[in-house]
Amino acid sequence: MSAPISTQSETTILAAPKTLKPKPVILWCHSRCCSTAVVRAMVQHPMLKVANEPFIQVIQGSQLDNIDSHPGLAIPSPWFNTTRVDIATKLSENKLPEPDAASGTINFGPDDGRIVFIKDMAQYGLRSDVFKRLRELKTRMASGVDDGEAIDDPLSTTPENPTVFPVSLLRKFNHTFLIREPERAIPSFIKSMQETLEAAAPGTEVEGDLSGYIMYLEQRLLYRFFADPKSEFNTLPYDGEEAGYVQQPQPPPLIDASDLLKDPTSVMKQYCEVIDIPFDPTMMSWSNEKPLYVYFTAVP
Repeated sequence: MSAPISTQSETTILAAPKTLKPKPVILWCHSRCCSTAVVRAMVQHPMLKVANEPFIQVIQGSQLDNIDSHPGLAIPSPWFNTTRVDIATKLSENKLPEPDAASGTINFGPDDGRIVFIKDMAQYGLRSDVFKRLRELKTRMASGVDDGEAIDDPLSTTPENPTVFPVSLLRKFNHTFLIREPERAIPSFIKSMQETLEAAAPGTEVEGDLSGYIMYLEQRLLYRFFADPKSEFNTLPYDGEEAGYVQQPQPPPLIDASDLLKDPTSVMKQYCEVIDIPFDPTMMSWSNEKPLYVYFTAVP
């Protein structure tokens, strides 16, 4: 990349109404791309409150909304009767979901003036049919077998909305992206998987091509949907509900993890600028000693 963050576009995008209302930010990423470091930085910001991977919790625990249409957890979780649209709607109001295991429900914190920052994997915003189509495409590509049947490549045309969220809801967020080159992300993922397998069953080796689990295609499809001037995101008329929100930067801000690791302060300053949040030096000073709460999981 020529610059750590891409924010300029040669194409004129339909402008959204101007506003002063705070707009939540989503960082869409893939596995092993240094996203936890960005989240830790954002947690320190006095103007922000962080929702770390909320949509995967719905997919894993909901009976109503999961990519593989499984029946949900055997023991109902607080996410059991929740959908990703439910969670995103409250996040768009700058309210954080607060799961209550005792009552098995999701409560939502107040709008306390701070802006919600969400980090989640791009694939967890997709519709079930889109996710499965991409998985089939990757399986066929990895097999290297030409059976003469045409592959439906969703990246070859102007993308329809691939997510479970209506465009009107998506427009209430600033969408940003974080990527890491395959040469570093894939070995990191394999190492992580090997450590997990070794802990569960000593002596077990990682087998097969795991590169598809990085979810590059899923992230690329989502990025194209927000960036393509012909997509629904950029062409549908704005309605009254969207009038209170700022315009999505075009093309969507994109952080390259290699730039982030090389010069984190400069990259984070640029990132804050394009999402309309003032840079705060406290973002660059944090410790791994305190676990980062991810709803059900503590990240060391």
